[in-house]
Amino acid sequence: RVLSGVLKLNQRVESLDLYNNNIGPDGVREIGEALKVNFTLKVLIVADNNMGTEGGQALVEALQVNGSIIECYVDENNHLVRECCRRNRENHERAMECVVHLLAIR
Repeated sequence: RVLSGVLKLNQRVESLDLYNNNIGPDGVREIGEALKVNFTLKVLIVADNNMGTEGGQALVEALQVNGSIIECYVDENNHLVRECCRRNRENHERAMECVVHLLAIR
C-alpha cells in the first residue's frame, strides 16, 4: 500500500523491480491503480509474485491506461496470469503489446 502511494507521486523512478516479493493479487491490484496515474515508470518487474488471474487482470487494465510502460516482466507467476493475458490479448492489444517479456510461457 505504501509503495502504491509512492508510485502515484513518482516523477523520477523509471524502473521498478519487485521480483519475488509475494505481493499477490491484492498487491498487484494496488500497483495497477498507481500505474493509472504514474507516467514516469518505463520498466516494471513483477515476476514471481503469485499474482494469479485477479492480479493479472488488474495489471492488464492498468496497462490500458498507462502508455509509458514499455517493458513489463510477469514471468514465473502461476499459470492463471498467463491465461488471463492470453484471453485479454484479443480485446486489449495495446495493453498486451507492453507485456513484452512473458519468459515463462513456452
